[in-house]
Amino acid sequence: MSRIKIAFFDIDGTIIPIGTGKVPPRAEETLFALQKAGILVCIATGRGPMTLPHFPRFRFDVHLTFNGSLCYNDREEIYSNPLAHDEVMQVLANTQKMGRPISIAGRSYCVGNGSSPDLQQYFDIAHEELKIDPHFSEKISGEVYQIMLACTPEEYDEVLKGTVNTKPAAWWDRAIDLVPADCGKGTGVRKILEYYGFSKDEAIAFGDGGNDIEMFHEVGHSVAMGNAADNVKAEADAVCGSVDDYGACTYCETYLL
Repeated sequence: MSRIKIAFFDIDGTIIPIGTGKVPPRAEETLFALQKAGILVCIATGRGPMTLPHFPRFRFDVHLTFNGSLCYNDREEIYSNPLAHDEVMQVLANTQKMGRPISIAGRSYCVGNGSSPDLQQYFDIAHEELKIDPHFSEKISGEVYQIMLACTPEEYDEVLKGTVNTKPAAWWDRAIDLVPADCGKGTGVRKILEYYGFSKDEAIAFGDGGNDIEMFHEVGHSVAMGNAADNVKAEADAVCGSVDDYGACTYCETYLL
């Protein structure tokens, strides 16, 4: 493995066990060790800045949020790519016809126009609150980076009817995140590597979901979690233990530290 200068970590199902919402102390210790070894540590998540999990002691060097649509560090914004407003309104019209509520996320808010059992569970998995906002129509007229809604893969075409610059990013088969078509975790990784002047071979990524596959293709070494689906494992260079067994931590301790 080439000298690694930056490590990208998905969070839910990679660092944090699904359903717990708690950051394991061992995970923080491993991330600290990577920084001490001179490796930048980047969170790579579908979550927005306002819903990132709380790490009691650790601070990430770089943030890749909204599946790559908004990337930044402590000094400045690295990349920003919100959804086109006309396409946001088209998705709203489509989902209203389907009778499906949606939740939208901006830099400082995440609000919905209603709820459903699957959408509520989608938020529960990440230990986030699904907020229903009476001023939703005002929020949706602003800058929207991501749309979340409950649907199956068979319904993607209906949800996206009439759009050309929006695509799904999914890690669960009962709900999706909608992001700009020219974005995704892969785009975010490329922008961050360009910003720091790193090559693909100097980057490693860990993930467990379908939205991590694009990220795997943009780094020199990719690692799928043992709890990942088979199609995700097939796209990775290596497979480590499950999140419940601290697979990413063990891999880092074995090969990077």
